[in-house]
Amino acid sequence: MTKRTMVYGLMVLLLMLSLAPACTPSARSETPTAAANGPTGSGETVLLRDDFEAGHTAQWDLQADWSVVEEGGNRYLQAESDGWMSPLDPIIRSAYRLRLDLRFWEGELLLGYRESLGSGYGLHLMPGAMALERHVYGQDEELASIPLPFATGEWHTLEISGTLAHLQVLVDEAVVMDVEDEAPWYSGSVALHLMGGPTARADLDNIQVLAPITAADESPWVQTAGPTAAAIRTIELDPRDPDTLYAAGPGGRLYRSTDAGANWSPLSRFTRPWMFIVDILIPPDGSALYARTQDADFGGCLYRSADEGESWQMLSVSPGLDRWEQCSLTAAVLVPGEGGANTLLAGDREGRLYRSDDGAETWSEIGGLPTPRPINALAVGGDGVWWAAAAGEGQGRLYRSSDDGATWQEMAMGQPPNTDVISLFVDPDDPALVYAGLSIFPEGEGPPGTQHLYRSRDGGASWQALELPSPPWDVHLLGRIPGDDALYVYNGF
Repeated sequence: MTKRTMVYGLMVLLLMLSLAPACTPSARSETPTAAANGPTGSGETVLLRDDFEAGHTAQWDLQADWSVVEEGGNRYLQAESDGWMSPLDPIIRSAYRLRLDLRFWEGELLLGYRESLGSGYGLHLMPGAMALERHVYGQDEELASIPLPFATGEWHTLEISGTLAHLQVLVDEAVVMDVEDEAPWYSGSVALHLMGGPTARADLDNIQVLAPITAADESPWVQTAGPTAAAIRTIELDPRDPDTLYAAGPGGRLYRSTDAGANWSPLSRFTRPWMFIVDILIPPDGSALYARTQDADFGGCLYRSADEGESWQMLSVSPGLDRWEQCSLTAAVLVPGEGGANTLLAGDREGRLYRSDDGAETWSEIGGLPTPRPINALAVGGDGVWWAAAAGEGQGRLYRSSDDGATWQEMAMGQPPNTDVISLFVDPDDPALVYAGLSIFPEGEGPPGTQHLYRSRDGGASWQALELPSPPWDVHLLGRIPGDDALYVYNGF
């Protein structure tokens, strides 16, 4: 639940985040906490912890009219409009516990759980009742409701936890709600909403978000400085030197690092500032760089540099196409060959597929792909099998060719409705192992869930949905690092 669309008129809402509550410690359920965010030593890691002892709310995104007030030794937050707050650093998780100490008087309080994309769950406290609600794509449903299990004005410990579709609510360590949601929302952050002025009031303290320790929490990854403060759309390793990286983002710029990402330098600009660079292709011998751009209509041009990015040439994939059609490419892939002979494949928004076997000097159009839809992704396995994903406005198609694109076979993945395949990866050591990443179509209106990555172990004959610990956004496959069995993906728009 994002901020509710309610009209309150002129009101004053009071949300009190207790520092030294006006009650004795024995009147509250004290919870041992870690000194800071991180592993607790009990199989969990602290994603967020705030007891407000310092008298500030640096971890929270607050509305402009919030202020910290001290009254009778107790500090709290006070607002003159809808009392809403969420973490500055969103918690994009599925399995975690939201735990806090609460003293509730009147009005309505909503504890948001797994909130993302305008959807999620909320524990709704109101005079005399407490309800667990689901809000997904504008549709509200009450999953469970009980009488308010405590008297107003008393301190109690509340907890919301979830594992996939299973949700629980605890009050003072006792389970009061146990729900198996038939249409679950799998992932998102937390939020706090106070409603019902002008007399609404609540105290909150010892807010914690705890999650099971996963491999990601113990990862040896080191974050490096990116080339810009903006989003990075693609990154590629130089096959000759693993310390040399190429990264691209908005503004039509490419950047290079020769020290594993510690420092970056911009390469010469070769496209318009409003274009994105979305693909970087580098042959094994490093003889050239290829870059594909993308505009707001999801088509772009293909460029080549023979001098490590100092100068660029726009490539013409077909003499019969005008410049607009030349810049309608929606996918490109480089297939290393023997003796430095590299094959380039490119697809466009009309479902046409082009091939070059001479470093993009000449191109030929390949017939046979049975779709006029944009080609979202291309991949080629070590066995020579070609893969192509075509957009379909939520009914996307995946095709396979064993004869260099002369004929194509549609592969039935069994993916959810309102999804398209937008990325492909074929394992270089096992061409029967294929991954497909999905996108919701249209944006924000697809099915909830985190199973938007599919895997086939038998060359596409059968598929298995894999669970990702993230909201159902676009899933982009980065692939594998040589010598590493892990598969790397990222998701986002």
